[in-house]
Amino acid sequence: MTAPPVLAAVRSTDRMGILAPLFAAILLLPTLASAQAIGKVPRIGVLSGEYPPPRGDDCLDAFRRGLHEAGYTEAQTIAVEPRFSEANSKPWPPLAADLLRMRVDVIVAMTTTAALAARQATATIPIVMGPVSYPVEVGLVASLARPGGNVTGSAMYTAELLQKRMEVLRDAVPARPVWPPSVGPAGRRAR
Repeated sequence: MTAPPVLAAVRSTDRMGILAPLFAAILLLPTLASAQAIGKVPRIGVLSGEYPPPRGDDCLDAFRRGLHEAGYTEAQTIAVEPRFSEANSKPWPPLAADLLRMRVDVIVAMTTTAALAARQATATIPIVMGPVSYPVEVGLVASLARPGGNVTGSAMYTAELLQKRMEVLRDAVPARPVWPPSVGPAGRRAR
């Protein structure tokens, strides 16, 4: 499935850089307030589907830039603990468990499978999913409006969003051709 034209123009690394300060503000302000009281630097665990340096991870780099732009300084006011699946060659559950052993304050999961592993590993540590696919359909959240539990973040494709995009497209193109049905995960049709 390809990204809508508007999103296709914005690279995924740029989107993550845009979203990072928002994630930081939403989740870390309460943590920072309590951490400053006891002198602890808050720790962000990151589950990335990419490779560690020197190959690099553009999304993680953008995330770090976003934190810096939001006023955080790594190793002084925030600690970032990345774990890499190396293009899914490493299983996610041990990576998530490693972050739990490190007692991170929040987990940022940059892929759907990373978010699923983090959710399975903990029901108490906040999990911020990067733009993931079908979070409702795969069971990460109860709904987009009210996610419930400890998972929040942004969704790239969902049945609700696909339906809304089709409605906007139908309104924008008066004499439209026949549109194919929207298909979600595992071939289920969007409603």
